[in-house]
Amino acid sequence: MDKYNKSISNNGKDSKNAKSIKNSQNALLFHMEDAKAEKLSRVLARLGIAARRVEPEEYGLPLGLLAGLPGSFLLAGRDRIFGSGAEGAFGPKEAEVDQEMLVFSGFTGRELGRALSSMRGAGVSGIALKAVLTETNRFWNARQLIWELKREHEAMRKGPGE
Repeated sequence: MDKYNKSISNNGKDSKNAKSIKNSQNALLFHMEDAKAEKLSRVLARLGIAARRVEPEEYGLPLGLLAGLPGSFLLAGRDRIFGSGAEGAFGPKEAEVDQEMLVFSGFTGRELGRALSSMRGAGVSGIALKAVLTETNRFWNARQLIWELKREHEAMRKGPGE
């Protein structure tokens, strides 16, 4: 098993949410300090969820590849062909991964709620950027996802019509 799939476990649960991807449950941790990442990993492990800390040199790889999804490597080299950060079919622009980000893969809404509740109960908080892996963003890299999440947070902060 390669390094991008080594920490992914399959607990046999598929997502029922049409927008999320059906695969084993796992979480990708970005830009997180050691102590917090270890605590979060322990909390998730108690729920049978594999956590994988993503290193900065991996931020340019497709999220689906990092989560161990089959077929995600197919577009891994697309930036050499289409250019980096091109908005359109291959995702949004890019931003630096300069804050903590947590990406869940393979969760139903109920399972995600349970994981978030367990995190709060264990005192793991302050991760502002959270996302669920979807058929759309599975081909994006971390820089593209963080750009989109920051854009969405700004839009919510401004409110409708601003």
